[in-house]
Amino acid sequence: MVSFDVPSWIELTHGSAPILLVAPHGGRRYDVRIPGQHKVNDLLTAAVTRELAAACGASTIVNGHLDRNTLDLNRVSQLRRNAPWMVDLLAETLACLVARHGHAIVLMMHGWNVTQAACDVGVGLREHAAVLVPVRPDAVTVSEDFVATRLRPLQALAAEAGIPVTIGSRYPAAHPNNALQMFRAGADDVSEVPCPIAALCRRAPIEAAQLELAIPLRWPGPRRDRFVALLAEVFGAAPSTTRSHRQIQSPMRTVAGRITERRGLQCVAGDTLIMVALDGAETGPVAGRVVVSPSAGELVLFTGELSHPADRYAMPPLAIASLAGDGARVTYDGPLVRFPTLTPFLDLERGLAEGTLIEGRIDLTFEPDRVGIAGFGDVRGEIVVDGRRQAVAVRGVATNRSETHMGQALPTCRLTLPTAPWGSSLLGVERGTTLAAGLDGSLTGSLVGKIALPVDVVGARARVDVHLGTTEGTLVLVIEEPTALARTITATMERAIPVRRPGRDGAVVETTFALVRAEGVYLGWIEVSVERLPSALAVTSV
Repeated sequence: MVSFDVPSWIELTHGSAPILLVAPHGGRRYDVRIPGQHKVNDLLTAAVTRELAAACGASTIVNGHLDRNTLDLNRVSQLRRNAPWMVDLLAETLACLVARHGHAIVLMMHGWNVTQAACDVGVGLREHAAVLVPVRPDAVTVSEDFVATRLRPLQALAAEAGIPVTIGSRYPAAHPNNALQMFRAGADDVSEVPCPIAALCRRAPIEAAQLELAIPLRWPGPRRDRFVALLAEVFGAAPSTTRSHRQIQSPMRTVAGRITERRGLQCVAGDTLIMVALDGAETGPVAGRVVVSPSAGELVLFTGELSHPADRYAMPPLAIASLAGDGARVTYDGPLVRFPTLTPFLDLERGLAEGTLIEGRIDLTFEPDRVGIAGFGDVRGEIVVDGRRQAVAVRGVATNRSETHMGQALPTCRLTLPTAPWGSSLLGVERGTTLAAGLDGSLTGSLVGKIALPVDVVGARARVDVHLGTTEGTLVLVIEEPTALARTITATMERAIPVRRPGRDGAVVETTFALVRAEGVYLGWIEVSVERLPSALAVTSV
């Protein structure tokens, strides 16, 4: 029993093992989302924490209700100012464990919103070529023995199960305001560490780690069950170094830096939109994604951030391999998140809460129209989404370019039509210019680009009139050059997929992808980016 008042939304349990599990971000946000300001709560970490506690006999402190944007229990400054009871609760619970066992393990349970089945462990260290290096002086929260007898075996066991476990690659938990830093080695009373915990850490060995669990390790399913069992085995049993020598020699890692290149493949097969991309910096791949929309009300997604140092064009389980003659092969085999809507990115927390975990497989081969010319060609193969198999034999476009267009002034658009009546077309706003935005939300102006005839016409010009709403819109495209090609198409824009990110001076950049349909056939897709004020983008979570 604790000797002070604890809020009713905090769940406390007491176990038999010298382990304390803390889930600080297991609540939900119910307010209107403000892009760039609101953080996403770590969905399902409360449930995973309860399961792990039952498996290994741990004690728990779980926030399964309160929004982290109201009170962030993982920030030392907020604990000091708004929740001193949390500091006392941590100290008193750990004091009981230490009195009973002589030592304690603290595991802070967090969520990493990528679809790779992965876990990043934060202990104030970052791994470089299998060597652990402190992120900053005095930031380490575990001993060398804990690394050898707990973390290295966890990496080895998880690797055998196909689950990469990295140390500090994405979330090293080394910032002084991170709650994990209250347990760092060498903490003292005059530091930013609250005194009750600092004093306890001086009296007894307390090992503290932050576990960032990706979506497949939190959503119900066999991967979550397997990883919870591994965590219980590693942290709930006696220390062991028997598997540490089997740690993979080239651990996966995240890559930071400005995106300088993009490799990808896009096509529309029947009613199914398929978009695959790998973004890279100078030092390697930064992010990978798969976006599939099998129907008007369904979106399927993979996102990844971990890669192998030697493989520039892979974000496992996604890979884009080069073939002879400038061809490419896209493969994927792993977990996907299925959303029952096309708008999960307007409010990622609400979108994830509605998502379910499924399995998918992609095997597509791209053959370009002309060797040495990147762009349009034939796409063949198949995709399997949640057991639904679909053969693919369509026109598509491969992307293999430097991202020099990034940072272009808004509003802008990019129009890709692999099956336009006059031939494949790729048109965009000329650099240094923008489209005109009307009061009714329309965009008008000139586009330049490439149109595929018997001979590619580069620098072809067109006039565009775009009216795109939240779900659909209209498009009028008038080809102006060459004169012999003059033609007008009027099309609808359907299956809009909007994405929002912070812009300048509090504004929000909204980028919308939509399919372009004319005369009952999907000709391709459009990408439109505009800048809006937050007041025009209110989305209420449910």
